[in-house]
This record gives sequence, structure tokens and C-alpha cells, in this order.
Amino acid sequence: MFLIPIPTEIMHEILTLSLDEDMPTAKSRLQASMRLGLINRRIRAAALSCHELWSTIYLQWPQEVVALYLQRSQAARQNPALSVYLDTNGKQTEDIRIDADLWASFLKQNMEVTKHLNVVIHNGHNSPALSHAFNSPAPVLRSCTLTVGSKIRLPITLFARRVPQLRDARFRSTTHYDFGPSTSLQVLNLKIDQENARGFLNMLESSPDIHKLTLVGQQNPTPISLRQRKPIILSSCRVLTVEDMLSVSARHLLSLLRLPTLDRLEFHEKHELNERVAPITLASALKALRDNTLLPARSISIHFYPNRAIISADGVPHYHHVTDWPDPPYILPVFPGPLSPQRIFATLAEMLTSPASNLHMQPLQLAIHNNINGQAPRTRVLSSALETEMQPLLLHVFQTYHSIQGLQLLGHVEDAIRVILGAPHILPQLSSIQIDSDSSLVSPEILLMLQSMCNRRNISLQ
Repeated sequence: MFLIPIPTEIMHEILTLSLDEDMPTAKSRLQASMRLGLINRRIRAAALSCHELWSTIYLQWPQEVVALYLQRSQAARQNPALSVYLDTNGKQTEDIRIDADLWASFLKQNMEVTKHLNVVIHNGHNSPALSHAFNSPAPVLRSCTLTVGSKIRLPITLFARRVPQLRDARFRSTTHYDFGPSTSLQVLNLKIDQENARGFLNMLESSPDIHKLTLVGQQNPTPISLRQRKPIILSSCRVLTVEDMLSVSARHLLSLLRLPTLDRLEFHEKHELNERVAPITLASALKALRDNTLLPARSISIHFYPNRAIISADGVPHYHHVTDWPDPPYILPVFPGPLSPQRIFATLAEMLTSPASNLHMQPLQLAIHNNINGQAPRTRVLSSALETEMQPLLLHVFQTYHSIQGLQLLGHVEDAIRVILGAPHILPQLSSIQIDSDSSLVSPEILLMLQSMCNRRNISLQ
């Protein structure tokens, strides 16, 4: 009974929020919205007049349900703004052509009032009618997510190149799209490869107001060709994410971008074991960030895993770099042709020191978390390559970040301790060492030697 005096506007907000949380599927959304009308007459009346409840439509619902939601949305508001979802795996009939024609008809008739569009078209589920439906003008569209199977070919031109309010776009497709002038676009998320790179990069050039850009790699091992491509200037871009992309392509793409106001870089590259062409250097790739350090980093963290290394630096711009090395189908350390421990060492050394050498970062705090141990499987690339090279690599890191005052060592810490003991004057400004490790991973003799050195240098050991 406590709901009775609540104003209708507040009731609408409560009802809308009740459906926005934990509604992962079309079925759960439908069931939850229908149940609202069964509570009592007051809530049913409020629900029927709540445009937001009915304006979210999943086209894979039964046709009569789609029609009911559209009718109630129009009854609740004269000019409804729809949020339309479609996953073609939710087809209602055995003949995909029948479903596709119904979906196409809805999209053509209602694209002009669609504010949010999220479509997944699986291989084998396309039709000419559905393809052409996406070329209907979308004057109020604000966000669009389009995921298309690798064998699906939609027309390159979307929304008749008339989508003036589009702010947020996400494309997963082997082809690129052209939706006209995109001066309103602020968030762009692309899956990019050799086939669609040219078209999507042309889109970037015509999107000067992008604030957040995400570039995701495809499984296609062919490197992206960027020959004779002029740099792309995105003067408003503050966040760049390069995700799950082959190193050769990732670094060339990064070198192409000029981002003078960048605040954050998330860079995830993958190396191939048969990498015949070495990636360009990070110095070349990080042109997007060079001479752009607005706030110096206070701390850097480094993580080692059997097939992955990570370095993160705070400050502006924030820098997060992940490099992955796949497991080979054979026992190491018999490394294939172009791959060698020396090349892996050089790649990691450049990566781990790039904040200093390329971004002029000299932090006060350094944390090293070593998750590599002698019991790691012999099929793990970094475990094998660094079996005898971990200490030289850490020495290179310590020599680079000479400003470090606080050092935190986690996991398997003995290699780092031996480096410090072997070069007692390294890290000249060091004032504290914190060790967070299982005592069984460090020999008592090594800890005693470290304590003695810390006493001589007046370093706090925790």
C-alpha cells in the first residue's frame, strides 16, 4: 500500500529501473515487463502509461508481442523513441526468410524513431530485405551496435548516410560501413583487419570529435597494410584502447594516430611464434603519446606470467601495455625460426622501459609481481625464454627507473633480490623495500644478505 501515494513520474522511474537491471536476455525482459501488470491496478495503470517500458523492443519476440509493445509505446508518447534489439538466433519460424522480412519491415517503418539499435546477424541468417533495411534514414539514432557474421555482406552505406545524432557506434564486421558525415560521433568501437581497415580509417578521418576509440583485432593473421597512409589527427580523443591485436598490426596502427589530448592508453598486443616481420619499435608506435606527458607518473607496476607481461603507469596519460605470447605445440626451449630468447628479451626490455624512454616517466614507486617459477610448463614461451634471462631483464629495468624510492616485490622475488644484491649501488634513491611473498619462495640466506645491505644503505625493509 505504500506505493499508492507515489507520483506517477516517480512510479515510472521505479518501473524503468526495475527492468534495466539484470535483464540479460529478450525472454527475461519480456517476462519481467509483463509481470508488472499483475501486481495491482495502480501499478498496471502506471506501467501502461510508461513509455520507457514499451519502447524497448526485441524483434525476435513473437510478432504479436512486438506489435503490442509498439502500440503501447505510441499510446504512451506521441513521438516515441525506440530501443530496438535483434539477434537472428532468436528466429520464430523455420524459414529465416519469413522472419527476416518481418524484421526488415519493422526496421524500415520505425528507423526514423529508433534512438538505440543493437543488431546481431549470424551467418546464414541474412536476406536482401533485411540488408536494405539498414539503409533507412535514422535522424534520431544515438547509439548503434552492429555485429555481423563473417559470411554476411551488408551494403556499405548505412542509414542513407543520414544519421546526424549518432554518438556511440560499435561495429563487428569483416567489411567497413559508411554512414555519412560523423561530426557528432564521440565513441567508436571497431573490429579491424586487413579487409576493412582502409574504410574504417577513412571513417576516423571524418570523425573529428571522437572522445573514446577502441580498435579490436581480428583472428586473421594477415598484418594490416598501412602503406602511404597519412597520420590521422583526433584532437578530441582522450581514451584509446587497442585490444587483442597482432603486434605487427597494433604498432603500425598506433603509429598512425595523433592524439594530442590523450588521457589513457590501453594497449594489448599478441605476438606470433612464426613472426617473420618484426613489429616496429615502441618508439615509433608511441608517436600518439610522445611529448604529451601532462602529469608525471608516480608509480609503475610490472607483472610477469608464463605467457604474458604487463606494465602499467599512472599519470596523464595513463599507460597500460599487455603483451601475449601463445603456447607453441612443442616443448621449449627449442624455439622456431625467427623466435629466440634474445628476441623475446629485447621485446620485453623495450616494452618495460618504454614509459621512461618514450614518455619520459621517472616514477617514485615500482611494483614487480613475478608469477613465473621453475615449475611452469615447458610449453610456456616466457617461462622458457626468461629461465636464465630474468635477472638481466630486471637489472635493465632497475637501471632505467633510477628515480625509484619505494620498491614492492611480490610472488617469486628471489631474482629481483639477487639483482639488488649483485649491484649494491643500483637504485640510488631507494628508501624502502616491501616484500609480499611466501617465505618458502625465498631462501633465508638471501633474506639475511638483503637485510644486511638495507642496513648499510639505510633502506627500510618490510
